[in-house]
Parts: sequence; structure tokens; C-alpha cells
Amino acid sequence: MAIDDLHQVLAALSEDLATGQWTPRSVECELASYVAVGLQTAAAAQPEDGEQAAIRLLPDIIRSAIRAAGPGIATPAVTDGRWATAVVHCAGHLEPAYGAEIGECRRLAVHLLNACVDIASTLQKTPCTTCFRHALGWHAVPGDDPVSAMSRSSASALYGLHVQTEHPETPVPHPDYECADCLHFVSYVERSGDDVEVDGACQISGPDVLEQHLYSHLIHQVPVPRPEPAQR
Repeated sequence: MAIDDLHQVLAALSEDLATGQWTPRSVECELASYVAVGLQTAAAAQPEDGEQAAIRLLPDIIRSAIRAAGPGIATPAVTDGRWATAVVHCAGHLEPAYGAEIGECRRLAVHLLNACVDIASTLQKTPCTTCFRHALGWHAVPGDDPVSAMSRSSASALYGLHVQTEHPETPVPHPDYECADCLHFVSYVERSGDDVEVDGACQISGPDVLEQHLYSHLIHQVPVPRPEPAQR
């Protein structure tokens, strides 16, 4: 299958998913989640060359994901034939021995990643692709170094803002008094009252900023299965 054909297949699958013509089975969602997290993790592990590293590792990531999803993933009773075929052919096209120029490889990897995120997000009880994307980014940088910590903090903050804006029915967690940010925002609200705006927060009230932060603590609850290490 040519790369252009793979792009068309991935686009068709995404369209069928969006219009409800294709409802992935749980094993398909798991396969997509393993591939998506594997790509993100590989890219985050090497900040200098993350994108190309992810492309190089994608065939191994896909093989590991297929092993994790189970040997029956390619059978009609388990998966949509287009999905299994597309994933396997993507691995073949991105093998170092067969890979096209880096630009084409990148375009295919990005297209596959976006398709995987959309499919895997249906694992959630209340599917939301944006929640899944933020959680995916949060899981992809597990290190304790300052850059990783900052990336995780940014992902959780964006998640908290998204939940507050798009899922306001979500119960607000109680403050975690072992969290320095919780202590800071709770203290600020107690000192300043409900109507005082937080400096530099675009005219958002202190309680709203506190609520956004509290929602950010829920990011670990988004079901993002972790991939098994790719074996070479």
C-alpha cells in the first residue's frame, strides 16, 4: 500500500469515527492508545531529535502495541480490516530500510498519531479528544528534570482550564494541602476575597484560577494506557 493510499485510509477512518459509522472495539482503542503514547514518549525522551527518533522507533512501537493488543488484532472478528492494515503498513513504510524521505515519514507519522489519539479517546466514559491529548502529553514526560517538570505542569494546567471550560459539571476536587500551588491559591483567595483578580491572569478571579488548578489534579484519571517498552 502506497503512502498516499495510507493517508486516504486514515482520513476515511477518522471521518467514519466522527460521523458514527465506525465504533472501534476496545482492543482497537487499546492498540491506538499504545501507538499514540509510544510515539509521544519516544519524541519526549530526546528533546534534540525527538521527532526523528519517534519516526525511527515507530515500527518497533507498532510491533509492541500489536503484541499488547493480542494476536487476533488483525482478524475481522476483532478489528476493522482497514485499521489493522493501515497500522501494519505504516510500520512497513517507516522501517529504516524502506522509509521514504524524512518529510514524507513525518507527515505519515503525524497523520497516524492524530488518528490514534481520536480512536483511543473513545476509551473514556465521556469521550473527549482534548482531555486525551492533554493527558497523553502529561504521561509522555515522566522525568524529574526541570524541563520535564515544566512540560507536565503545562499539560496539567491546560487540562484544568479545558475541564473548567468544557466540562463544568465535573465535581471540583478538594485542595491537596501537600501541593504548593494549592496552598498558594487557597491562601490568595482567603486573603483577597472572591472578586480580586490574580495578577497576569487575564482578569480571571482568584477563585476561578483556584478551580482551574484543582481540576488539573484530575489529569491522572484520564485513561491513557502506557505502552510496553518497544523491543528491538
